[in-house]
Amino acid sequence: MTLRITDVDGFVADIAKFRTFFPEHEALPPVGILASLSVEKSVLTYAKRQGFLVLAGGDELMEIKNRPEFEPKRW
Repeated sequence: MTLRITDVDGFVADIAKFRTFFPEHEALPPVGILASLSVEKSVLTYAKRQGFLVLAGGDELMEIKNRPEFEPKRW
């Protein structure tokens, strides 16, 4: 499976509903993580701009594709 921009946009909508389904976590800001077998550079750039951590297949089983200094968005 390959991550697409429409998947990122869909997750933005889904994560916005998080507190509706889990009000007990109101004090804890969720962090969005997207995982895929592969991710194109343009989609990775888009997902990072939205504030998501991105995982995809790499030399090992899975790799974090964001740079180490990346600070994910707290929703």
